[in-house]
Amino acid sequence: MVWRRLLVPSTCTLHELHGVIQIAMGWQGIHLYQFCLRFCCYGSWELAASSPGLCSTRVGSGLPT
Repeated sequence: MVWRRLLVPSTCTLHELHGVIQIAMGWQGIHLYQFCLRFCCYGSWELAASSPGLCSTRVGSGLPT
């Protein structure tokens, strides 16, 4: 298992956070990504188009949206 701890400013957008994670993990930007916050999901449009129901639970609550 690999762990990395990242410190980002609170003004960091999810798009910027994606870039930070890509660099920290040594990835090349080819991974689909999705961040789910409360009732909204943000991320790769390809992921949303291919699996519209993928993010069907609220983060931290375990309750369906």
